[in-house]
Amino acid sequence: MYVEGDVVDILPYPPGHRQVADPVWLLLMFDLPVLTKKYRRQATQYRKLILDLGLRQVQLSVYSKYLVDASGVRSLLPPIRDLVPPQGDVRMLKLTDERWASTYRYFGANQLPIESKPEQLGLFIRPPGNVGKGLRCSETRLLRGQDPAIK
Repeated sequence: MYVEGDVVDILPYPPGHRQVADPVWLLLMFDLPVLTKKYRRQATQYRKLILDLGLRQVQLSVYSKYLVDASGVRSLLPPIRDLVPPQGDVRMLKLTDERWASTYRYFGANQLPIESKPEQLGLFIRPPGNVGKGLRCSETRLLRGQDPAIK
């Protein structure tokens, strides 16, 4: 059975040739209970897992990841699904690159450009100096007021 995002056989390619699915943005949204110390610990562990899987925070409890091959979602699904804390509510959404680019982004009343797909080599570059505990490079620039997208 064909599932959207699977690697599929396409004609008129020669027999045995496989075409890779299109790139997508994975959007992960969640609500986790945090009323007790135990729940807060579980929520923190879940957020750390999400960051370890390469997702970056877009908003509070909303994370995204660009995948050059949509079938890569299948490899992310088991750890994301299996480690959802009890009473946690998690939703994953796949967006095509075209759909992601057609969204609107605002900071206050200022419209900001939408994040573009990352460069492959840029995924491994570490920012110089002390960036800040638990923060990604773009988040640190934002906190320091150095985000070029904000005027």
